[in-house]
Amino acid sequence: MIIVRIVGGLTSQLHKYAVGRALALRLGTELKLDLDWFDNPPPTDTPWPYQLDKFSLVAGVATPQEVRHVRGHPWWNRVVRRVNRQWGVPLLSSREVNMGTLTLAQWADLSDNVYLYGEAGGDALIRPIRDTLVQEFQLRQPWSDRAGQYAAQISAAAYPVSLHVRRGDFISNASAAQFHALTGLDYFHQAVNVVLRAHANAQFFVFSDDPAWVTQHLLPTLPSGSVAVSSLASEEDFVLMSRCHGNIICNSGFSWTAAWLNDAPNRLVVSPSRWLKDEALNAQAMKALHQPDWVYL
Repeated sequence: MIIVRIVGGLTSQLHKYAVGRALALRLGTELKLDLDWFDNPPPTDTPWPYQLDKFSLVAGVATPQEVRHVRGHPWWNRVVRRVNRQWGVPLLSSREVNMGTLTLAQWADLSDNVYLYGEAGGDALIRPIRDTLVQEFQLRQPWSDRAGQYAAQISAAAYPVSLHVRRGDFISNASAAQFHALTGLDYFHQAVNVVLRAHANAQFFVFSDDPAWVTQHLLPTLPSGSVAVSSLASEEDFVLMSRCHGNIICNSGFSWTAAWLNDAPNRLVVSPSRWLKDEALNAQAMKALHQPDWVYL
């Protein structure tokens, strides 16, 4: 059995599931999810609802007994983390594995009965099962009436392009605001021009957690016919974005993952090159997130 600790927002949840699913498929074993974080989120974290039940995923929910069995003794896990951190090399091992620090060689050596936690950016660990994830990251239930109307508009567009603006906790949460860069209007204007040079018939569908800001500052500057998508569940936003032919993403895993799932043969994805405020951390993040066929501004 593989157990993965699920925390965070929608795409953080999806990505952690994807890593656990990749390992479980490789080992031919069962995947289960530890959902304890949603009952006890740390006070510094942005609280999010559990949303994986909206998708066609293949995983059960781990019981506390199963978590204790697979994760191992907390005392030993603390010793392993402390010793390995002090020496800078994995001198000791446990069944509790931080997916964010794994090398590809260590990933390849993992065996059954592992408890995965942490954050693994990019697609290095999940790329081999992308086709599986494209199928599983679909909604269990039919569209809402409003989402169905947007889906029809996207299907009818000659070249539909999602444009994602994330503000939310990047502004309201002090910890997030100190860590993440805020993608501004200049970037979106440049990205729209990149798309229009390649596809003059592009129609833009704007998705955001701050529709008032979009309506006031961004929508008036976009080509006529652009649509501000509003009043949908976040999982519907996510799937609609993935079905567009082009994607203008911001520094958000939400739009990155939707664009990564985009299967259009004439796909065009534009991404900011600055995601994090710290230069060194940003360079590290961009290395993990980089896609060779995307345009970076």
